[in-house]
Amino acid sequence: MTETILDKIKAYKLDEIAERKKNCRLVDVEASARAATPLRGFSHSLYSSK
Repeated sequence: MTETILDKIKAYKLDEIAERKKNCRLVDVEASARAATPLRGFSHSLYSSK
């Protein structure tokens, strides 16, 4: 089967994710998550932008 552009994108992204996992510690990800602002719902974001 011929490789499509989506197959190429998928392969590239999987490689990119694997590389980031090697270079990022879990404790750093957890600290970033704790420091992030609370999420707003999608509909809330739509209505609050008016």
